[in-house]
Amino acid sequence: MDFYTTEDEQVEALKKWWKENGKAIIAGLVLGLGIVFGWRTWVSYQQVQAERASIAYEHLTQLVSKGDVGKAREEGTRIMRDFDATPYAFLSALTLAKLELDQGALGSARARLEWALEHAPQDSYRNVARLRLARVMLAQGQSGQALALITGQGDAAFEAQYKEVEGDIYMTLGKPQQARAAYQAALKAAGAGPERQRLQMKLDDLGSAP
Repeated sequence: MDFYTTEDEQVEALKKWWKENGKAIIAGLVLGLGIVFGWRTWVSYQQVQAERASIAYEHLTQLVSKGDVGKAREEGTRIMRDFDATPYAFLSALTLAKLELDQGALGSARARLEWALEHAPQDSYRNVARLRLARVMLAQGQSGQALALITGQGDAAFEAQYKEVEGDIYMTLGKPQQARAAYQAALKAAGAGPERQRLQMKLDDLGSAP
């Protein structure tokens, strides 16, 4: 199953942003508390942890590419346990959730995404985890829970994705008019490319408004 056609670009941007700015952010935060906590030691420790987590995450992606599911689960779980304060733990949880979905294990995928949502280091990460979790809930037939999860959430950068999922949920609930309104809002907020085409197809499938 592929639930990730709409947020992958945001995830890649987050990865790139963290790689370029992560150490500076850690250093800046710790410098502000330097006198109290002995910032030199703390900065050094955080940098080492971030570097170790980065190497481990790279190893995880290699295992996934090779199709070594067992070792990938072990490595991803270790990153989530040992480096839970880094964004690499969050990214590992997303990676394992995708792996579980590919194996058809919706329950395991949901558990990974719930962990990711709880441990997301910032709002952009939380938006990605929440959307993916809502899709898994929807696949499990838990439309009400999925709708409750996303209602009132998100920001302008994710509006199209949230509204699309909202429309999908309303369709499963047998509410085509609410679904139409959600898809129209998603289309209005969407960028160019496959996303718009997919949304237009969903609206076309609904037919003309009564």
